[in-house]
Amino acid sequence: MNRAWTLNHDHVAIRVRDIHRSIAFYRDVLGLELRKAFPDAENPTMVWFPGVQLVQKTEQDAGEPGWRFAHVAFRVTDTEAAVRDLEARGLKFLPHEPGKPYFFEDPDGTVLELLV
Repeated sequence: MNRAWTLNHDHVAIRVRDIHRSIAFYRDVLGLELRKAFPDAENPTMVWFPGVQLVQKTEQDAGEPGWRFAHVAFRVTDTEAAVRDLEARGLKFLPHEPGKPYFFEDPDGTVLELLV
């Protein structure tokens, strides 16, 4: 396939019941480096390890089937070219805010992310 952009896997996002317990597991048991915590390290709602993003489960997630899996993220070399090309192929992106990642769904409804 000849195109002006390339696609590489970036991370998988997983919703967790207890983010502090999960941080300890991924950091202390698996030995992964905690790279980022949002909004801060003391009370995070999201954290990033290499290839994995953990998201604190919320009350809204409680009744949602498949609540543990959030999305798969890809990094592209040229986001705007990728978006134009994928839209030309019939892909519909979810509502997008300027400067934020682009989200869309695969045929089975799995949420995919293109990082800016």
